[in-house]
Amino acid sequence: MAPSRSRSHAAHAPASSLGVGGLGSSGGAGGGDLNTLRIVVATDNHLGFLERDIIRHADPFEAFEEVLAYAQENAADCVLLGGDLFHENRPSRSTLVKTIELFTKYCMGERASHLQVLSDQAINFPSTGSANFEDPNYNVSMPVFIIHGNHDDPAGTENISALDVLASARVLNYFGKTEIAAGAHAGKIPVHPVLLGKGKTRVALYGLGNVRDERLSRVFLQQNITWVRPEQTPESPEISDWLNIMTIHQNRVFHGSGHTSAIDENWLPRWLDLVVWGHEHECKLGDQPSSSSAAHHAPRSKTGGRSKPRARKDDVDDEAMQETDFEVFQPGSSCAIQLSEGEARKKHFMSLDIQGTSYKATYIPFSKVRPFAFETVALRDHADEIDAEDPRSLETFLTRKIEQMIAGVAGTSGELPLIRLRVDSTGYTTVNTARFGQKFVGKIANPGDVLLFHRRAQRRAAGASGGDASGAAAADEAQQGGAASEQDVLNQARVNRLITKNLRTDMELLAVDELGDALQEYVAHGEIHAISSFVQKKLQLLQKKMGASNASFSTEKEVAAAAAAAAKELHAGAGAGAAAAAAAEAPKAPAPAKKAPAKKAPARKPPARKRKADDSDDDDDFGDDDDDSDDDDVVPEPRSRTRRAAAAKVVVDLMEEEDDDDNNDGGAGGGDDDIDDDDDDDDFGVVRSTRLTQRRGRR
Repeated sequence: MAPSRSRSHAAHAPASSLGVGGLGSSGGAGGGDLNTLRIVVATDNHLGFLERDIIRHADPFEAFEEVLAYAQENAADCVLLGGDLFHENRPSRSTLVKTIELFTKYCMGERASHLQVLSDQAINFPSTGSANFEDPNYNVSMPVFIIHGNHDDPAGTENISALDVLASARVLNYFGKTEIAAGAHAGKIPVHPVLLGKGKTRVALYGLGNVRDERLSRVFLQQNITWVRPEQTPESPEISDWLNIMTIHQNRVFHGSGHTSAIDENWLPRWLDLVVWGHEHECKLGDQPSSSSAAHHAPRSKTGGRSKPRARKDDVDDEAMQETDFEVFQPGSSCAIQLSEGEARKKHFMSLDIQGTSYKATYIPFSKVRPFAFETVALRDHADEIDAEDPRSLETFLTRKIEQMIAGVAGTSGELPLIRLRVDSTGYTTVNTARFGQKFVGKIANPGDVLLFHRRAQRRAAGASGGDASGAAAADEAQQGGAASEQDVLNQARVNRLITKNLRTDMELLAVDELGDALQEYVAHGEIHAISSFVQKKLQLLQKKMGASNASFSTEKEVAAAAAAAAKELHAGAGAGAAAAAAAEAPKAPAPAKKAPAKKAPARKPPARKRKADDSDDDDDFGDDDDDSDDDDVVPEPRSRTRRAAAAKVVVDLMEEEDDDDNNDGGAGGGDDDIDDDDDDDDFGVVRSTRLTQRRGRR
C-alpha cells in the first residue's frame, strides 16, 4: 500500500508575494530549515533560439536568467531542468559561453550546500563520475540537475550531447542518459534514481532523457524498463520514507491512430509521487489529467500502489482527474517558440518545498516574457467583409484583425509583442505572408510569420503524414506536442514520411527503426557519417552472425538466405538493443565471403550516380571545407565501396521521391516555392552538370 502524501498548492502566486518558508517553518527553506528541500523547476528553455534575430535573440536567455535569479534569491537547494536547455543540437560557441556565464553567476559561490547525494554517483553521472557540488575543486552553492530533450539529445558515434560539455565544465549535473542494458538484461532500460538527502528529507529523483516516442512506447509495452528503488538504510529503514519525483521529456498528447506517438502517463509506475513533464510547450498547472484516451492505455507497471484515483483538488485547474496516483506538472517552455495556441497561455516555472514526504508547489509567473497573442479566424465566416476574387479586400481584412490583436496586448509590456493569426482560407485565395508582414515592422516582434494559412481539406492529410510548414496548426502541434518550431516539425515530418513510405516493405537486412534513427541524426543533428556508420556496423554484426552459423555459402542464393536468416535472428527477441548486445557477445568466427553483402544489392548502377552527386557537391562548395562529400572516407576499405554505394542509393532515391512529394503537397500559403520545387531541382541539376563538365575540361 502506497503511503499517503500531504500536498498543498499556491497556484498563480506572483513572485513578489512568495515567502521562503518551508512547510511548517518560518525560516528559509534553503538555509533556516535543514529538513526542507527547495527545488526550482523549469523545462524547455531553448537557449540559442533565433540567436541571429535582432529583436528576439535575447528572449530565451532573459527568461532562463529569471529562473536562476529567483532560485538564488529564495535560497533554493537545487534547480531541476526538464530537457531542451538548448534549441540546437550543436549550440553555437556564443550560446555556450552565455550559458556557462549564467550558471557561473547564479550557481557558484560561497553559500554552503546542505544537499547530499546518497546514491552511487558513478551510475547517476557516468560522464563525470560525481556531482559537481561534491567536487572539492569547485564552490557550487546551488547545483543544477538536468535531463536531455529532443533538441539537445546525445548524437554521434560517441553518443555525446552539448550537456556533456557543460557537465565536464562542472556547471551542471547531467543524468537520465538512456543506456540499453546488455548481458542477462539485454534490451531493458534501467532507470537509476539520484537519491538526494537534506536533514531528514529524502528524495528519489528519477530522470529519463528523450527517446523517440515509438521506441520508448515499445519498451513500456514490452515491460522492458527497470525501475531501481532505493535500498533500505539505517537512516531510511522504510522505502516509504522517500518522495519519488520523475522527470520525463516526451510527447504527452497522442496524435494519429497509433498508440506509440506519445507516452501514456498510466505506463509510469504508480508509486511515483510527482512527475515533471517536459517537451510540451503549453503551461499546465496543478494536478493534470491523462491526455490519452482509453484506447491508448496499457497495463500499469507491476509495482503495486493504490488502485483508486485521488480526490479532486479545488485549488488547481478544474479538470477531470487522471487514473494514476501521482501528480503531473507541466511548466511548459520558458518563452514562445512555435507560436502555437498552447504557447499563448501565461508562462510559469515552479518551486517545490519538500519536507519529509510532504511538498508544496508554488507557481511563479515569468515577468520578462514577451507578450504573445494568438487568434484563429475562418474567412468563410466573414464573407460579407471579403471579396473572394479581390486579394486587396482580404489584405484589408487581415490588416484590421492584426491591428486589433496588437491593441489587445498594448501596454502589457515594453517589449514588441508576438502576434500569430491562424487563417482558415478554405474557398479563398491567400496573400504573400512575407510581404504582408512588412506593414508591421517596428510594431510586432515577428512580422515575417504573423500569418499562418491552412485549409480544412488538407487538415486530415497533414495530420496523417506530418504536414508541411503551411499546414494546419493542429497538425503542427500534434507532431511535436507544441515543442518545436514549424521548420523543426517540417524536417521531422519529412524524415518520418521517408522512412514509413519507402522502407517499410523492402527492408530485410537493416532494421527500419535503427535506420530511421540514423537518418534522423543525419538530418536533424548534422551527423554526416550517421548512415554510413550504421550500415557498416550492421554489416559487421551480420557477418559475425553468419560466420557463427553452419550455413553453406556455395551459391549466391545460399549467401542471401543465410544473410536473411541472420538478420531475422538479430531483429527477433527483445528488439534492436538486445540484438546488438547478443551479437557483440557472440563467439568470434571466420567472416563469410567479402562479396556476399554486396550481392544483396539489387543493382550495381548506384555508385556512378553517387559519384556524380559527390562531385557536383564538391564543385558547389567553391573551395570551402567540404564536409558533405567525405562519405568515401568513412570506411576506407575498398571492399566497402559497393555497400556504401547501395546505402547511398537508398538516401538518394528517398530524397528524390521526397522532392516529388513536396511538389504534390503544395498547400495554401506555400507560394511558388512549393509548386516549383521539382522544376527548380531539375534546372539546378543541369547547371551543376554543366559546371562539372567545364571544370573537368579545365583540368
